[in-house]
Amino acid sequence: MVLSGVACVSLHLALGLAVLAAPTKQDIVIFRDPAKYSAFPSLYYDGGDRLWVAFGWNTTRSHYGSHAGGESGHYQFLSPDLGEHWIREDEEGFVGAPADLTALKLSDGTVVRAGARGWEALEPDRAEEFRARGLTVRELKPSGKLVACYRAAVRVSKDGGETWDAKYLEFPDVALLHGGPAEAIALPDDTILAPVYGRRIGDKTGGRCWCLRSTDRGQTWELITAAYDGRHPFAEWAVVHAGGGRVVGLIRGEGGSTATCPMHEIGYLYQVNSEDGGKTWDDPARAPMWGYPPTLIRLKDGALLASYGYRRPPYGVRACFSYDDGRTWDWKKEVILRTDGLPDGPGKGASIGDLGYPRSVELRDGTIFTAYYITLGDTVTHIAASRWTRDYLGPLDIPRGQDAVPEPDPSLPPCHLVGETGAVDLVYGVQQMFVPVEPKVAAAAVRVADESGKYPHTYGLFCVLRRPNEEGNWWGKWIAQSETLAPDAVKTGGWNLFRFDPAVEVTPGEEYVLTVYNADYDPTPVRLKEGLEGDHRWILNAGPPEYPNGGTDARNPLDIGFCVYGETPKEPPRDPE
Repeated sequence: MVLSGVACVSLHLALGLAVLAAPTKQDIVIFRDPAKYSAFPSLYYDGGDRLWVAFGWNTTRSHYGSHAGGESGHYQFLSPDLGEHWIREDEEGFVGAPADLTALKLSDGTVVRAGARGWEALEPDRAEEFRARGLTVRELKPSGKLVACYRAAVRVSKDGGETWDAKYLEFPDVALLHGGPAEAIALPDDTILAPVYGRRIGDKTGGRCWCLRSTDRGQTWELITAAYDGRHPFAEWAVVHAGGGRVVGLIRGEGGSTATCPMHEIGYLYQVNSEDGGKTWDDPARAPMWGYPPTLIRLKDGALLASYGYRRPPYGVRACFSYDDGRTWDWKKEVILRTDGLPDGPGKGASIGDLGYPRSVELRDGTIFTAYYITLGDTVTHIAASRWTRDYLGPLDIPRGQDAVPEPDPSLPPCHLVGETGAVDLVYGVQQMFVPVEPKVAAAAVRVADESGKYPHTYGLFCVLRRPNEEGNWWGKWIAQSETLAPDAVKTGGWNLFRFDPAVEVTPGEEYVLTVYNADYDPTPVRLKEGLEGDHRWILNAGPPEYPNGGTDARNPLDIGFCVYGETPKEPPRDPE
């Protein structure tokens, strides 16, 4: 069976080595099945005409595979003609990707695979043992399975992948050890670097990036901290050799760990560099590109290419070049490959921005092939790709890099939302962490912008209180829901009071999360309810610093504005004259 591509700009793949005069891009659907949630592709290229894409699928929208319930599996596809046609592994003509492409081939022929082991199911007694040791254990719904992700896996082959020696690596102070879209790399001296991330026992805030490093062809390993500051939610990351002893790493600056940095810093890529082959790393610094998670490759002419998802309007996939070994990035010419991940319009928006994890390779004619997963307004998460020329930029009228996410301006009036210019469309709702000072929460006030009047609040609004989970994930335990304000009771251009009846008992000094939703929100699965028509968005505005938990505080500067009350006030707050 051949799966046809969907072209945005016609590109005749039979041109082979011909240099194309005009910037071009072709978007291709590799696999799409409405009954399968397909995500996280790997991409391999043999240097000639053959490409392989491998990925996992589930019958439920889950990143835990079969552990979460439902069916799951993996597919590998072969393209014998640089992406024009695709053959699935169970179809005639398929040939699997060789081991020296899907793993690291060292100078003596040794083949190595190394990275995080992934989520593993635990028996209840083992789960209690893990919790006692300080390791992270999660209970999955609806299956009820207990899982942990805590160790690395290494496989070494001396015969080209015919046989493998396998072992697991555990580290005594690691509570959570994850992988990501980027694979391990080998330096010219056969030093192996595998990017992993997670949380060390004792880490309370932020996320931590480690580098698994071996200098003896995978026989022994050390775990080196590459990025941690206790403030930023560092998560999935990628590394690339940039020449000599220099290694460049790009980090996802958005993740499940609690962050104490300003909100406008979340979502950017962060960069770390090593000048000694990954032995030591400099302090992480914010890169000019907004998006996550990243992968990195070095092109034939020495340029670096970063590819990453873009989970904010316009949702899609982007890429950026560096021509000086990662010291600067050409973000003003950021490549915008897709902008249709979350289309606007009535009834759209169910994709919740679930997309990205791109992988790129440079083809023999100099074009770039980027594979990723994407979810459009039809909610079908599928595997797709773009083949594009290096001079392709995408729509020129869309802001790029840091121009698309400006710094907050304290001189703006209270209707300014951090990290944006003016009021901002938010699909579903917005969340904000806070620390109560009283033992109960009776009410919360949220300021809704004037602009939201153009979006009918057909079903009204309500607030939810959550308790972050043990990793500090904002999407923790739902502990209470407020009353629902009727559509005609929602005040635009001012504050709205949401009452909790009865009042919610909380622990002063601990962290909680306030979330505001449209009343047409259905949390299971995360999407708007079926059958709805029209546009049910709303817009939140930030409050001034005079109000509790609004404006500026020591923990989260320029917070989204809202007020939390231990006793229900007679009316919402008012903006200062």
